[in-house]
Amino acid sequence: AAPSRLLAVGAVPVPARPVPAPASASAPLPASRLEFGLANQPTDLGWMTASGVPWKYRYQYLSGGVNTGGGWETWNSPPGAFAAFYMKDSGANGYTPVFTYYEICQSLPAKCPQNESAGDLSNLGDVATMSSYYANFKLLMQQAHTFGKPVVVHVEPGLWGYLEQAAAGGDASTVSAAVGSSGFPEAVGIPNTVDGFAWALLHIRDVYAPNVSLAMHASAWAAGADIASSTGANLNVVNIADRTAAILNSAGITSNPF
Repeated sequence: AAPSRLLAVGAVPVPARPVPAPASASAPLPASRLEFGLANQPTDLGWMTASGVPWKYRYQYLSGGVNTGGGWETWNSPPGAFAAFYMKDSGANGYTPVFTYYEICQSLPAKCPQNESAGDLSNLGDVATMSSYYANFKLLMQQAHTFGKPVVVHVEPGLWGYLEQAAAGGDASTVSAAVGSSGFPEAVGIPNTVDGFAWALLHIRDVYAPNVSLAMHASAWAAGADIASSTGANLNVVNIADRTAAILNSAGITSNPF
């Protein structure tokens, strides 16, 4: 059966900080046109290549939790090989690999309860969980560095919507997260807040894989009415967009001191 999820990317990558790039790092993603891609598991690659469609992107979820013993890093051997194989096969066929990194809620101790928002926020504040989280993210960046070509990592899509609802005034610095307190070496000295969480991921990316573009998710529902489904004549789309932009801008888009 053909994969059914469609990915459209208008490339607006969060730029890497000016740090030495690996020798194999390539140019940033093209931003001159809208490109399409497809959710495509390893076993479905043959369908994608035979479709005759000039896809640009090929994407896959990385999930399972960072400390459960069953996360993406265990899906092939040695640890992390699943991502390496996926990137290699994508690049060999002219596709830019895209990973949706979905790990917070499925990690222990919350392990994705019915209330995903509560699970996300609980795990985000757990020191041991977040130490494992940064290590897991670092492993992905190391695999991407070895690949050397452009990669997109879509970070925790649902999380940003819940954080928008939790953040006072749309400011990521008002929500707590275990960052410097996690003890993870690359996070030491970074504040224990959600903007610190974003800065830590950007910093790990900068150090290990400048060829990776990190993507955030602009939630359609976090600011109130769901603009993806609402038909209300009085829907204030500009206000909703501004409120959503505020949380994203405060979480690494407009500044990254680390």
